Amino acid sequence: MKIGKTDSPQFALDRLDPSRITFARELRGLTKKELSEKIKKTPSAMSQIERGLIRPDLETFVSMTFALQVPPSFLTEKPHLANRIEMSSCHFRSLRSTSQALRRQSARNGDLSIDFVELLESKGLVFPNEEASNFSASSDTNEEIEKTANDLRRHWGMGSGPIPDIIKLVESKGIIVLPLHTTCNKVDAYSTWRDRRPCM
Repeated sequence: MKIGKTDSPQFALDRLDPSRITFARELRGLTKKELSEKIKKTPSAMSQIERGLIRPDLETFVSMTFALQVPPSFLTEKPHLANRIEMSSCHFRSLRSTSQALRRQSARNGDLSIDFVELLESKGLVFPNEEASNFSASSDTNEEIEKTANDLRRHWGMGSGPIPDIIKLVESKGIIVLPLHTTCNKVDAYSTWRDRRPCM
């Protein structure tokens, strides 16, 4: 198989975006220490590479792509994919034992799914208008939660009867519902915003 110039590791290394290394590492559920061990570098060197303070040599770069199971081009600059799910904006419904690494991994998998949604939009696929940001409430007690649910039903023009399909309902309101990757089996669910888009 012939490899084109744009597919070569050196071509990708010349266009390396250190933040994409962090993204790929979190996508694989690895800590900096675990990745550094896989590529036979110190954790300190790995940290400096991800922060863009030092540039890996070609051998290290290739080792990194194998350890992260991504093509070299995955680690290059992608200005159109600059937006990322912020962990501080995620509301997780998960086991207390779920590690931060697993939560980050689920967020990075969510990012890949949303990138695909945005690609579909760029090709002309039209999604329902978002109708979540024009409603807000703060609910702590069971009574407040019930009142908020009733207020939202009225806001969305719904009755008080059973909802046959909750996923179809929220999708019709412009909320993107995505499956969790199988590697994130300790994360039950989470909701968040990425830029202007509400996601579950």
